[in-house]
Amino acid sequence: MNQKQVITLISRIRRRTNELVIIKLKENGLKNFSPSHGDIIFSLLENEKLTMKEISNKIDRKKNTVTVLIEKLVNLGYVEKRVCLIDKRACFISLTEKGIQLKNIFVDISDELLKKTYSGLSIKDKENGLKFLKTIYENIS
Repeated sequence: MNQKQVITLISRIRRRTNELVIIKLKENGLKNFSPSHGDIIFSLLENEKLTMKEISNKIDRKKNTVTVLIEKLVNLGYVEKRVCLIDKRACFISLTEKGIQLKNIFVDISDELLKKTYSGLSIKDKENGLKFLKTIYENIS
């Protein structure tokens, strides 16, 4: 394989991963979801509440993009926004009961994706691959 194809290969992996996630979301009745919505749901499953800025940092998206994604999740009833009592300019985002009910779906999709991703790789290969990708990410950030 040509070493110059690394970015192309990473892009192809991302595209195929997103395609798989979208298929699985649709299979679970979540036609209006994108992989980025899933990133937000996962972040909120791990943290009771987050600010827009915290979500933006966790999913590596610009704040204005996160705002649009959050608004859609609010309108669908999966998350709620609450104004911060200390700083009225900020708001906290948290899952509603409907959002919490998505946990098993998202865990199953994640598990399946990881199983496919790591199929045929040793623990050492997994560690080296992750280290390699982290280095590339840091180099271009």
